[in-house]
Amino acid sequence: MAVETNITDSATGKYAEVDYTDGEKKALVVANRDLKTYTSGVKFFEDSTYGYDMNIGAAVGATPINIHDGKDNAYWTATIVSGVWDFDSTAQFYDTAQSIDGTETLNDDVATFDKGSAQTTDGYSSVSGYVYITGWSAVGVKQVNIYGYSTDTIIGNSANIGDYVDIGNLNVWQKFIIPLENMGLVDQTINSFRVQTVNTGGGVTPNYYLDLIKLELESTVGGIFKIKPDKGTWFHVEKIRTTLGATSYVATTADNMSVPPLDYQTILNVASLDGGIIYQRTQGGVPQLTNQVRMIRDYLTFPQTEIKNVIWKNGNILVTIETEYATPETLKPENEDEITMSVQENVSSLSYYRMSALGRIEDRTQTC
Repeated sequence: MAVETNITDSATGKYAEVDYTDGEKKALVVANRDLKTYTSGVKFFEDSTYGYDMNIGAAVGATPINIHDGKDNAYWTATIVSGVWDFDSTAQFYDTAQSIDGTETLNDDVATFDKGSAQTTDGYSSVSGYVYITGWSAVGVKQVNIYGYSTDTIIGNSANIGDYVDIGNLNVWQKFIIPLENMGLVDQTINSFRVQTVNTGGGVTPNYYLDLIKLELESTVGGIFKIKPDKGTWFHVEKIRTTLGATSYVATTADNMSVPPLDYQTILNVASLDGGIIYQRTQGGVPQLTNQVRMIRDYLTFPQTEIKNVIWKNGNILVTIETEYATPETLKPENEDEITMSVQENVSSLSYYRMSALGRIEDRTQTC
Protein backbone atom coordinates (compact mmCIF):
# COMPACT_ATOMS: atom_id res chain seq x y z
CA MET A 1 0.00 0.00 0.00
CA ALA A 2 1.46 3.34 -1.05
CA VAL A 3 1.96 6.03 1.57
CA GLU A 4 1.30 9.59 0.42
CA THR A 5 4.15 11.86 1.52
CA ASN A 6 4.61 15.60 1.24
CA ILE A 7 7.72 17.70 1.90
CA THR A 8 6.57 20.82 3.72
CA ASP A 9 8.32 23.97 4.91
CA SER A 10 7.35 24.21 8.59
CA ALA A 11 7.73 28.01 8.56
CA THR A 12 5.50 28.80 5.57
CA GLY A 13 3.44 25.65 5.12
CA LYS A 14 4.42 25.49 1.43
CA TYR A 15 4.84 22.15 -0.29
CA ALA A 16 7.72 21.03 -2.47
CA GLU A 17 6.48 20.55 -6.03
CA VAL A 18 7.49 18.56 -9.11
CA ASP A 19 8.91 20.54 -12.03
CA TYR A 20 7.06 20.04 -15.32
CA THR A 21 9.56 21.80 -17.61
CA ASP A 22 9.02 20.85 -21.25
CA GLY A 23 11.57 18.37 -22.56
CA GLU A 24 12.65 17.26 -19.10
CA LYS A 25 11.53 14.32 -17.01
CA LYS A 26 9.49 15.20 -13.97
CA ALA A 27 11.86 15.97 -11.09
CA LEU A 28 11.94 17.52 -7.65
CA VAL A 29 13.51 20.97 -7.71
CA VAL A 30 16.38 21.14 -5.21
CA ALA A 31 18.49 24.15 -4.27
CA ASN A 32 21.47 23.99 -1.92
CA ARG A 33 23.47 26.66 -0.16
CA ASP A 34 26.54 26.49 2.06
CA LEU A 35 25.97 26.54 5.78
CA LYS A 36 29.45 28.07 6.12
CA THR A 37 30.53 31.63 5.53
CA TYR A 38 33.50 32.23 3.22
CA THR A 39 35.29 35.35 2.09
CA SER A 40 38.05 35.68 -0.48
CA GLY A 41 41.40 36.13 1.19
CA VAL A 42 44.91 37.15 0.18
CA LYS A 43 47.80 36.81 2.62
CA PHE A 44 51.42 37.81 2.05
CA PHE A 45 54.22 35.70 3.51
CA GLU A 46 55.48 37.83 6.39
CA ASP A 47 58.42 37.88 8.78
CA SER A 48 58.31 39.79 12.07
CA THR A 49 61.54 41.64 11.22
CA TYR A 50 61.43 42.10 7.45
CA GLY A 51 57.71 42.32 6.77
CA TYR A 52 56.77 41.18 3.25
CA ASP A 53 60.12 41.83 1.55
CA MET A 54 61.99 38.56 1.19
CA ASN A 55 64.98 39.94 -0.77
CA ILE A 56 67.11 40.09 2.36
CA GLY A 57 70.86 39.89 2.79
CA ALA A 58 70.90 37.03 5.27
CA ALA A 59 74.43 35.98 6.17
CA VAL A 60 76.18 34.12 8.94
CA GLY A 61 79.00 35.52 11.01
CA ALA A 62 82.66 34.89 10.33
CA THR A 63 83.31 32.97 13.55
CA PRO A 64 80.92 30.02 13.90
CA ILE A 65 81.33 27.35 16.54
CA ASN A 66 82.62 24.19 14.87
CA ILE A 67 80.89 21.10 16.24
CA HIS A 68 82.30 18.22 14.20
CA ASP A 69 83.97 17.59 10.84
CA GLY A 70 84.82 13.92 10.99
CA LYS A 71 87.76 14.26 13.39
CA ASP A 72 89.76 16.33 10.90
CA ASN A 73 90.00 18.72 13.83
CA ALA A 74 89.46 18.34 17.56
CA TYR A 75 86.11 20.01 18.06
CA TRP A 76 83.28 18.60 20.19
CA THR A 77 83.69 15.02 21.40
CA ALA A 78 81.78 12.41 19.37
CA THR A 79 80.38 9.39 21.24
CA ILE A 80 78.18 6.50 20.18
CA VAL A 81 74.99 6.30 22.24
CA SER A 82 73.61 3.39 20.21
CA GLY A 83 74.23 1.78 16.83
CA VAL A 84 77.24 1.66 14.51
CA TRP A 85 78.89 5.00 13.66
CA ASP A 86 82.25 5.92 12.19
CA PHE A 87 83.46 9.40 13.15
CA ASP A 88 86.60 9.39 11.00
CA SER A 89 85.38 7.80 7.79
CA THR A 90 87.39 8.45 4.64
CA ALA A 91 84.81 6.86 2.32
CA GLN A 92 83.29 10.29 1.63
CA PHE A 93 84.20 13.75 2.87
CA TYR A 94 83.33 17.37 2.13
CA ASP A 95 86.03 19.11 4.14
CA THR A 96 89.64 17.85 4.37
CA ALA A 97 89.64 14.02 4.53
CA GLN A 98 87.15 12.60 7.05
CA SER A 99 83.42 12.64 7.77
CA ILE A 100 80.77 11.09 10.01
CA ASP A 101 79.55 7.81 8.52
CA GLY A 102 75.96 6.91 9.39
CA THR A 103 75.40 4.37 6.61
CA GLU A 104 75.30 1.42 9.02
CA THR A 105 72.87 2.98 11.50
CA LEU A 106 69.41 1.56 12.10
CA ASN A 107 66.20 2.91 13.58
CA ASP A 108 66.73 4.96 16.76
CA ASP A 109 70.52 4.81 16.62
CA VAL A 110 72.02 7.94 18.19
CA ALA A 111 75.37 9.72 18.23
CA THR A 112 76.21 12.63 20.54
CA PHE A 113 78.62 15.53 20.01
CA ASP A 114 79.48 16.99 23.38
CA LYS A 115 81.22 20.29 24.06
CA GLY A 116 82.07 19.35 27.64
CA SER A 117 80.64 22.61 28.98
CA ALA A 118 77.57 24.79 28.63
CA GLN A 119 76.90 26.48 25.32
CA THR A 120 74.36 29.28 24.97
CA THR A 121 72.61 29.81 21.64
CA ASP A 122 72.08 33.51 22.30
CA GLY A 123 73.50 35.41 19.32
CA TYR A 124 73.46 32.35 17.06
CA SER A 125 71.10 31.82 14.15
CA SER A 126 71.23 28.28 12.82
CA VAL A 127 72.87 24.88 12.67
CA SER A 128 74.55 24.15 9.34
CA GLY A 129 76.43 21.28 7.82
CA TYR A 130 76.75 19.02 4.81
CA VAL A 131 75.06 15.70 4.14
CA TYR A 132 75.89 13.07 1.51
CA ILE A 133 72.97 10.72 0.91
CA THR A 134 73.53 7.33 -0.73
CA GLY A 135 70.01 5.97 -0.14
CA TRP A 136 66.71 7.18 1.32
CA SER A 137 63.63 4.98 0.98
CA ALA A 138 60.20 6.53 0.42
CA VAL A 139 58.54 3.76 2.47
CA GLY A 140 57.46 4.63 6.01
CA VAL A 141 59.03 7.39 8.09
CA LYS A 142 62.67 8.15 7.29
CA GLN A 143 64.52 10.92 9.14
CA VAL A 144 67.96 12.06 10.24
CA ASN A 145 67.15 14.16 13.27
CA ILE A 146 69.41 16.66 14.99
CA TYR A 147 68.59 18.28 18.33
CA GLY A 148 70.07 20.06 21.32
CA TYR A 149 70.74 18.12 24.51
CA SER A 150 71.71 18.84 28.11
CA THR A 151 71.85 16.68 31.24
CA ASP A 152 69.81 13.76 29.87
CA THR A 153 67.17 16.12 28.47
CA ILE A 154 66.29 17.17 24.93
CA ILE A 155 66.31 20.95 24.67
CA GLY A 156 63.77 22.33 22.21
CA ASN A 157 62.75 19.86 19.52
CA SER A 158 64.39 17.79 16.84
CA ALA A 159 64.67 18.85 13.19
CA ASN A 160 64.94 16.42 10.32
CA ILE A 161 67.99 17.20 8.16
CA GLY A 162 66.08 15.55 5.31
CA ASP A 163 63.59 18.43 5.42
CA TYR A 164 66.35 20.90 4.48
CA VAL A 165 67.90 19.17 1.47
CA ASP A 166 66.75 17.23 -1.58
CA ILE A 167 66.66 13.63 -0.34
CA GLY A 168 66.34 12.38 -3.92
CA ASN A 169 69.65 13.99 -4.92
CA LEU A 170 72.01 11.10 -4.20
CA ASN A 171 75.79 10.84 -4.04
CA VAL A 172 76.50 14.57 -3.82
CA TRP A 173 77.26 16.82 -0.86
CA GLN A 174 74.36 19.11 0.01
CA LYS A 175 74.40 21.94 2.52
CA PHE A 176 71.68 22.20 5.15
CA ILE A 177 70.88 25.32 7.16
CA ILE A 178 68.36 24.82 9.98
CA PRO A 179 67.18 27.97 11.78
CA LEU A 180 67.40 27.63 15.56
CA GLU A 181 63.80 28.83 15.70
CA ASN A 182 62.78 25.60 13.95
CA MET A 183 64.63 23.61 16.62
CA GLY A 184 63.22 25.49 19.60
CA LEU A 185 66.76 26.60 20.44
CA VAL A 186 66.49 30.37 20.48
CA ASP A 187 68.26 31.70 23.60
CA GLN A 188 68.72 28.25 25.13
CA THR A 189 71.65 26.55 26.88
CA ILE A 190 72.90 23.12 25.81
CA ASN A 191 76.05 21.08 26.20
CA SER A 192 75.70 18.81 23.14
CA PHE A 193 73.98 18.08 19.88
CA ARG A 194 72.64 14.66 19.03
CA VAL A 195 71.98 12.99 15.67
CA GLN A 196 69.38 10.22 15.44
CA THR A 197 68.50 7.90 12.57
CA VAL A 198 64.78 7.12 12.21
CA ASN A 199 63.38 4.28 10.11
CA THR A 200 59.83 3.12 10.78
CA GLY A 201 57.31 1.48 8.48
CA GLY A 202 59.76 -0.69 6.54
CA GLY A 203 62.06 0.11 3.67
CA VAL A 204 65.75 0.91 3.66
CA THR A 205 67.18 2.97 6.52
CA PRO A 206 68.61 6.37 5.45
CA ASN A 207 72.22 5.92 4.33
CA TYR A 208 74.24 9.10 4.76
CA TYR A 209 77.44 10.88 5.73
CA LEU A 210 77.71 14.19 7.63
CA ASP A 211 80.49 16.76 7.62
CA LEU A 212 81.39 20.25 8.83
CA ILE A 213 78.55 20.69 11.34
CA LYS A 214 78.53 24.22 12.81
CA LEU A 215 76.57 26.50 15.09
CA GLU A 216 76.33 29.65 12.99
CA LEU A 217 76.73 33.11 14.50
CA GLU A 218 74.20 35.76 13.58
CA SER A 219 75.46 38.43 11.22
CA THR A 220 72.50 39.55 9.16
CA VAL A 221 69.82 37.31 10.56
CA GLY A 222 67.69 35.29 8.16
CA GLY A 223 63.93 35.49 7.95
CA ILE A 224 61.13 32.94 8.30
CA PHE A 225 58.29 34.25 6.18
CA LYS A 226 54.96 32.62 6.89
CA ILE A 227 51.25 32.59 6.31
CA LYS A 228 48.88 31.24 8.92
CA PRO A 229 45.16 31.54 9.64
CA ASP A 230 43.66 34.14 11.95
CA LYS A 231 42.05 32.97 15.16
CA GLY A 232 38.49 31.77 14.59
CA THR A 233 39.04 31.09 10.88
CA TRP A 234 40.31 28.40 8.56
CA PHE A 235 42.32 29.52 5.54
CA HIS A 236 41.78 27.32 2.49
CA VAL A 237 44.83 28.10 0.33
CA GLU A 238 44.18 27.63 -3.39
CA LYS A 239 47.14 29.37 -5.04
CA ILE A 240 50.57 30.67 -4.11
CA ARG A 241 52.26 33.34 -6.20
CA THR A 242 55.99 34.14 -6.15
CA THR A 243 57.08 37.47 -7.64
CA LEU A 244 60.76 38.00 -8.39
CA GLY A 245 62.40 41.14 -9.73
CA ALA A 246 65.91 42.17 -10.70
CA THR A 247 67.64 45.14 -12.30
CA SER A 248 70.50 45.03 -14.79
CA TYR A 249 69.37 41.56 -15.79
CA VAL A 250 71.81 40.17 -18.33
CA ALA A 251 70.13 38.16 -21.08
CA THR A 252 71.16 37.50 -24.65
CA THR A 253 68.21 37.42 -27.03
CA ALA A 254 67.76 37.39 -30.76
CA ASP A 255 66.26 40.49 -32.37
CA ASN A 256 62.91 38.76 -32.85
CA MET A 257 62.55 37.65 -29.24
CA SER A 258 60.31 39.70 -26.96
CA VAL A 259 60.99 37.65 -23.82
CA PRO A 260 64.52 37.05 -22.46
CA PRO A 261 65.64 33.51 -21.75
CA LEU A 262 65.63 32.56 -18.08
CA ASP A 263 68.52 30.63 -16.62
CA TYR A 264 66.84 27.81 -14.71
CA GLN A 265 70.04 27.22 -12.70
CA THR A 266 69.87 30.63 -10.98
CA ILE A 267 67.22 32.93 -9.53
CA LEU A 268 67.41 35.88 -11.95
CA ASN A 269 71.21 35.72 -12.01
CA VAL A 270 71.47 35.17 -8.26
CA ALA A 271 73.80 32.19 -8.28
CA SER A 272 72.38 28.85 -7.20
CA LEU A 273 72.10 29.04 -3.43
CA ASP A 274 74.14 26.73 -1.24
CA GLY A 275 71.57 25.84 1.39
CA GLY A 276 68.56 27.16 -0.51
CA ILE A 277 65.29 28.73 0.55
CA ILE A 278 63.16 26.19 2.40
CA TYR A 279 59.43 25.77 1.75
CA GLN A 280 57.56 23.97 4.53
CA ARG A 281 53.93 23.08 5.21
CA THR A 282 53.75 22.61 8.98
CA GLN A 283 51.06 21.13 11.19
CA GLY A 284 51.36 21.12 14.96
CA GLY A 285 54.96 22.27 14.65
CA VAL A 286 55.85 19.22 12.51
CA PRO A 287 56.79 19.70 8.83
CA GLN A 288 54.44 17.71 6.57
CA LEU A 289 55.96 18.78 3.26
CA THR A 290 59.32 20.39 2.51
CA ASN A 291 60.93 21.63 -0.66
CA GLN A 292 64.32 23.27 -1.14
CA VAL A 293 64.54 26.17 -3.61
CA ARG A 294 68.02 26.88 -4.94
CA MET A 295 67.17 27.99 -8.47
CA ILE A 296 64.21 28.69 -10.80
CA ARG A 297 64.04 25.00 -11.62
CA ASP A 298 63.15 24.12 -8.03
CA TYR A 299 60.02 26.29 -8.06
CA LEU A 300 58.85 24.37 -11.09
CA THR A 301 59.19 20.96 -9.44
CA PHE A 302 55.91 21.65 -7.64
CA PRO A 303 52.96 20.10 -9.50
CA GLN A 304 50.62 22.58 -11.22
CA THR A 305 53.28 25.31 -11.15
CA GLU A 306 53.76 27.67 -14.07
CA ILE A 307 55.69 30.81 -14.96
CA LYS A 308 52.79 33.18 -15.53
CA ASN A 309 54.48 36.41 -16.57
CA VAL A 310 57.87 37.69 -17.64
CA ILE A 311 58.15 41.47 -17.96
CA TRP A 312 61.44 42.80 -19.23
CA LYS A 313 62.65 46.22 -20.34
CA ASN A 314 66.06 47.86 -20.35
CA GLY A 315 67.50 45.13 -18.16
CA ASN A 316 64.71 45.30 -15.57
CA ILE A 317 62.88 42.00 -15.22
CA LEU A 318 59.86 40.81 -13.25
CA VAL A 319 58.79 37.15 -13.14
CA THR A 320 55.70 35.66 -11.53
CA ILE A 321 55.47 31.96 -10.71
CA GLU A 322 52.14 30.48 -9.64
CA THR A 323 51.38 27.20 -7.87
CA GLU A 324 47.81 25.95 -7.76
CA TYR A 325 46.72 23.28 -5.29
CA ALA A 326 44.63 20.42 -6.69
CA THR A 327 42.74 20.46 -3.38
CA PRO A 328 42.85 23.58 -1.20
CA GLU A 329 45.48 23.40 1.55
CA THR A 330 43.50 24.07 4.73
CA LEU A 331 45.33 25.89 7.53
CA LYS A 332 43.74 25.64 10.99
CA PRO A 333 44.86 27.75 13.97
CA GLU A 334 43.93 25.03 16.45
CA ASN A 335 46.51 22.77 14.73
CA GLU A 336 49.13 25.54 14.59
CA ASP A 337 49.15 25.16 10.80
CA GLU A 338 51.33 27.42 8.67
CA ILE A 339 53.26 27.56 5.43
CA THR A 340 56.75 29.04 5.70
CA MET A 341 59.64 30.08 3.49
CA SER A 342 62.93 30.21 5.39
CA VAL A 343 65.43 32.61 3.81
CA GLN A 344 68.82 32.04 5.42
CA GLU A 345 71.05 33.20 2.54
CA ASN A 346 71.84 36.44 0.75
CA VAL A 347 69.26 37.24 -1.96
CA SER A 348 69.56 41.02 -1.61
CA SER A 349 70.64 41.37 -5.25
CA LEU A 350 67.01 40.78 -6.15
CA SER A 351 65.19 44.10 -6.39
CA TYR A 352 61.88 42.46 -5.49
CA TYR A 353 60.90 39.19 -3.85
CA ARG A 354 57.47 38.60 -2.35
CA MET A 355 55.10 35.68 -2.01
CA SER A 356 51.36 35.70 -1.52
CA ALA A 357 48.58 33.16 -1.09
CA LEU A 358 45.04 33.30 -2.47
CA GLY A 359 42.20 31.32 -0.99
CA ARG A 360 38.97 31.26 0.97
CA ILE A 361 38.71 32.32 4.60
CA GLU A 362 36.12 30.30 6.48
CA ASP A 363 34.47 31.91 9.49
CA ARG A 364 34.47 29.27 12.25
CA THR A 365 32.80 31.47 14.89
CA GLN A 366 29.29 31.04 13.45
CA THR A 367 27.13 28.08 14.39
CA CYS A 368 24.54 26.48 12.15
